[in-house]
Amino acid sequence: ARIEASGYFTCALLESYASLVTSGSGIELSVTPQKNLWTVLADEGRMVQAFSNFIVNAREAMGSGGRLDIRLWNGMTRDGDRQVLVSIGDTGPGMPPEVQASVFDPYFSTKSRGSGLGLAVTASIIKQHDGRIELESSPGSGTTFTVILPAG
Repeated sequence: ARIEASGYFTCALLESYASLVTSGSGIELSVTPQKNLWTVLADEGRMVQAFSNFIVNAREAMGSGGRLDIRLWNGMTRDGDRQVLVSIGDTGPGMPPEVQASVFDPYFSTKSRGSGLGLAVTASIIKQHDGRIELESSPGSGTTFTVILPAG
């Protein structure tokens, strides 16, 4: 079921939430939006929920320090449709291929206190907004999730 848009998902909203989550953690936060970023019509609350899962996981992966880079930019599909891309990259320990293969599966977690639902819920929210998620990671080199959403 597609989610009805209740407003715009904005860079300011994402930056505000990321600042809150990383505050006092020793993590350096960088948010870099492209100028004249296109708008994404979305359910604001669900988008905050989706991106908070990426940000909280990055903070937990990095422990007491590191760097969280969030970039937002415009892109085009092969068919000429406009899209907005958001990458969330951390300098944590990275993930081996077997973890990457299961990271969006319900109840899969590498954390002792995790429910394993965070990224499964995130993937569902992004899919309901006609978006998709790409993952780049390797042990020792950090992790970057890139969310691709249709521009309104």
